[in-house]
Amino acid sequence: MTPDQISKWLQAIGTKAVEGQGTDWVHASCPFASWRHQHGQDEHPSFGVKPGPGESRCYCLACDWSGTQTDALMLLHEHGVVTNYVEALALIEEAEDGAPLVGGAPEYEEKWDEKPPEHIYPEYLLEAFEEAYDEETGAVHPYLKGRDTPYEVAAKLDLRWDAYRRRILFPVRDGLGRLRGLHGRAVEFPAGGPEWEHDKPYKMYPFEGQTNAHVWLGEHWAEGDRLLVVAESVFDLARVLEVYDNVIAPLSATLSLKKIARIRNAEQIVTIFDEDKAGKRARAKLDYYLTDTDLIHIRLEPGQDAGDLSHTEMKDLLAYYAGFHL
Repeated sequence: MTPDQISKWLQAIGTKAVEGQGTDWVHASCPFASWRHQHGQDEHPSFGVKPGPGESRCYCLACDWSGTQTDALMLLHEHGVVTNYVEALALIEEAEDGAPLVGGAPEYEEKWDEKPPEHIYPEYLLEAFEEAYDEETGAVHPYLKGRDTPYEVAAKLDLRWDAYRRRILFPVRDGLGRLRGLHGRAVEFPAGGPEWEHDKPYKMYPFEGQTNAHVWLGEHWAEGDRLLVVAESVFDLARVLEVYDNVIAPLSATLSLKKIARIRNAEQIVTIFDEDKAGKRARAKLDYYLTDTDLIHIRLEPGQDAGDLSHTEMKDLLAYYAGFHL
């Protein structure tokens, strides 16, 4: 964030930037003072936010708290003392997207009604990769077999194999069935060390330098008038798909307002996110924005991954939390 953006963010969370500090940090009274500082006050502004690309880091010299702006916002939200949660979150997301803020953050309803530009991937991009399942034999790629992914699931997802980058590809289609992305899960990394170009577990394949980060995996079959399961990642979705067909995945736990807006008409949602900071943030954002949706959050054990559960474990988990028989 720039210093001006940080000043707007500090105001949104209930504090105010202090002028003339003479450092490259933006200073303010600590927003946590009422419960973290002696006497509940920060008389000598000790909370700093570091300008820089994307989301900024925060640190308080008095109470020794440190973390990201999102960490600070979540803590304030938990204590019920944030002044303008929606604006503060929008400011962070604008900074994450690299977009400059002009005249402040957009209004909440305006962001929800925003229509992202169309960016369609040509089908020939998908056809360049071999299918990761064999219709004649019912076999699946060895990596999928090792994860106990059934042929029926691989075929429904139309999984592909990128032999060069050694990735299983998940085609991403919108509600009209148009190809909007290719999401690759690394199976192995070729020799070359961590500096090798493709050394990332998950990778969105761009087309003409652009991706569609707002589109969910599974949109083309999702039905909003049925209970909708939101699984965090691709193999979490694949495991759910074995036992329940109305499931989508955001492809990461980072949920933008554009992405959330695309499921705002769902009547009931069951989420399956990891029990880490990103998963907790995703649940909090859905709770805050989807106030008209019946939300149920499945709680996994710390370190547990939904994609590693067995067919029976996933079936029992959904039945227990969602209250229906599969």
